[in-house]
Amino acid sequence: MTKLDGSTFVGQRNGLSTADIAGATQMAVNMESAFTLKDKLRNQLSNRCMDVDGGSRASQAAIENADCTGNTRQRWHFFRHPPTGRQLLVNEKSGLCLDVPGGAATANLDLQQLPCHGGRSQAFTDFGRFFPTDPILLRNSASQLCVAVESTANGGDVEQRTCDTSSSRQKWFRELF
Repeated sequence: MTKLDGSTFVGQRNGLSTADIAGATQMAVNMESAFTLKDKLRNQLSNRCMDVDGGSRASQAAIENADCTGNTRQRWHFFRHPPTGRQLLVNEKSGLCLDVPGGAATANLDLQQLPCHGGRSQAFTDFGRFFPTDPILLRNSASQLCVAVESTANGGDVEQRTCDTSSSRQKWFRELF
């Protein structure tokens, strides 16, 4: 392709870059989330909500367990990534996805938010629910570990642990805003 000034584009042409995919996913998430409801994810043990640390929009901000206030940093959109079909959790305030750093299968590893790319480190399956009022467990596709609260304290980290269907640290209620 040639630019209007006659010069040519410089860069790789083998496929979409990570930034291209993140940008396209973000546009799709913004369009879809404008028409869908968001959930707050309240932990059964702590009775607190999954929250982006300090409401940060920064990539790699920590995810914490905070008093449920209903603000946008506690609203999560379950989004099915079109190219992969994977279910991502996108924060309404930051527009970034819940992520396991590097997809590492390390227990007690704190979760973070990153630009959405649809990779396995951002893919979560929810299971354990029999009735709409039952809590769910969230398992990461890369690590095969479940999302849990580290402590019940306000501001405590959200991390991953070996999945245990009896652990209230890992049980989350999906509640619509």
